[in-house]
Amino acid sequence: MPNRITAALSDVPIRDLDAMRGRLAATDFHDVETAPAFSAAFQRSRNRAVALARTYAATLQTPEQHRQLFQTAATFGDDERRALVEGYRKQGQATGVVHAISLLPRAQGLLYMQDLVVKDDGKIDKRAAHEVAFWLRDAGHAMRANAIKHASKTHDDAVVDFIDDVGDALSDAVNAVVDALSQVGDAFVNAVSDVVNWAADQVQDLCHALYDAAATLGDLLGKVLDAGYQVLKTIMGGLEQIGISMRDMVVAAFDLARDGLVAVLKAADNLGRTLAELLGTMVNLAAGLVQRGIDALIAIGKTVGNILEQAAQFGYTLIKNSVMALIALGHAVGEILFTLVTRPQDLLKQVVKSLTELSHTVGELLNETIAAGVAFVTRVAQAAAEIGESIVDLLQFAVQAAANIAAAVVDGLVKAGKTIVDLVVNIAAAGLAAVKRVVQALFDLGHALVDVLKEIAKIAFDTLKDVVKAAFELGKTIVEFTKSV
Repeated sequence: MPNRITAALSDVPIRDLDAMRGRLAATDFHDVETAPAFSAAFQRSRNRAVALARTYAATLQTPEQHRQLFQTAATFGDDERRALVEGYRKQGQATGVVHAISLLPRAQGLLYMQDLVVKDDGKIDKRAAHEVAFWLRDAGHAMRANAIKHASKTHDDAVVDFIDDVGDALSDAVNAVVDALSQVGDAFVNAVSDVVNWAADQVQDLCHALYDAAATLGDLLGKVLDAGYQVLKTIMGGLEQIGISMRDMVVAAFDLARDGLVAVLKAADNLGRTLAELLGTMVNLAAGLVQRGIDALIAIGKTVGNILEQAAQFGYTLIKNSVMALIALGHAVGEILFTLVTRPQDLLKQVVKSLTELSHTVGELLNETIAAGVAFVTRVAQAAAEIGESIVDLLQFAVQAAANIAAAVVDGLVKAGKTIVDLVVNIAAAGLAAVKRVVQALFDLGHALVDVLKEIAKIAFDTLKDVVKAAFELGKTIVEFTKSV
């Protein structure tokens, strides 16, 4: 039996597209005849085949008719298959090709995606790639509309009709299109490159489709990242609007390389997320991941002091992991401490505790803070004493330091609640010279001889004797001593 389509159109000039469409619409044919008729037209001339493809694009009524045509034509030669795609595109029905890709087996869908978006010179056809994005946008809109019982009239009617037909298979169709698009060079990048110019609701529709098709959220962010920062930011904003939390996006970004993590954190920051919110995503992460996060935060311009201060609200573990990360990233102990000069004492105490637990001695910490001034040395000494560091270690540092630094350390101990007796008793074993330095520091801090003597009245005689001797050597007189007792 002769092919009814071929017979009906054989005498129609290829330039008379309206006549071809009218003749085809009036012909009673079976769907299985479309591909053989196209092949017969190609044998006559490529231009005739393109004209027939345009006729099919405008006339075939159902997705099944398009699917059957494209599935059979997938076995044709490359140029013949491309002529079919060319006809659909010239008719303004690139979406028909995408429809077919969404319904065909994976290998055949990939062939047609290449035919659609790759030009003869091997470069990606950006306009064609954008057409794929438009199809995904409209598919995403239908998926959202089905979920929220709401639809818009601003979307391609052909896509909407197709979606109504495929029904529950829409998710699989979207997956097939995204899969094929992702395998063709940088076609995915070109497809999404223009979303920065889309309306917000259109971006959200596209995001719904892309998220549905993504293996993981991190995989999606990685693909989008290749299209540039502004596209990434736009897509992240769209994802958030359809219900994907920014926290989930940031956590997913830890699966990306450094540049990817930095870009995601920067986008989240520019989309209004606070430093505290970004740090909150790291609370339950292992120390190594916290290090990556801290590195990325610094890369987007966050300061060490702000990072530590905001981390404090999430508890000591995050503070310690942050300090550990900063050191691993090459930040010196002194640099870390200097950022806390104007910050709360409780934060300084937690950081000092972290540093000592990371094997940095009290003497090392005090040495590193001298350049910040005696007031800060006092605060560090106070913090060390309050977290239970050895009084002996603090005093041994003091007696070997310059007089003003010694006084600052002793002042810190006193502010931490240590008494004069505590100081004298703990340094007594170091000898008269050490006791003398501590007593001198007390005098420098304004403690009167009478106050010192009253405090130490009940300590061991030898220690008391050393204190009195030290007082005399520091210029106190018999008269002053007599008045004190």
